[in-house]
Amino acid sequence: KIVLDAGFGRGDFLDYLVDMGTEPERYIGLEAIDAMADAAEQRHPGAMILRADFIQEPVRLFVGADVVVFSGSLNTLKRPDFEKTLRVGYQAAGEALALNFLSSQRLAGAKHLTWHELKDVTRLVGELTRDYWVIDDYMEGDTTIVARRPEKK
Repeated sequence: KIVLDAGFGRGDFLDYLVDMGTEPERYIGLEAIDAMADAAEQRHPGAMILRADFIQEPVRLFVGADVVVFSGSLNTLKRPDFEKTLRVGYQAAGEALALNFLSSQRLAGAKHLTWHELKDVTRLVGELTRDYWVIDDYMEGDTTIVARRPEKK
């Protein structure tokens, strides 16, 4: 699969995939912070790193990815930007959107973080598709939702 990691950071999610033996066919990291993108390029010379802010330029999410991943990258967004970005990310995904977010006030206690209640996020995802699942049994207050797009005929 072609994976877009929006908010790539240093590439921690790609490290996880490699460690799990599930390295994708092609990996695209989208990162707005130059220092993070520089570090990612050093750690992952095989990944394509795009430098852009997908909040300011949502069109940058449309890179032909099968799977669009937001792995913690939306934790700083207030509700309107969170919802808008999630909707655009779903539209940009060829097959699925994967979203990891803080669903606990305790974990998102820092002033720069925003927590989103699981029921609110599942309601929003449910408006996009009925084909989704929630994974929240690995760490209290940290949740992953995978939303599949309908198969194209």
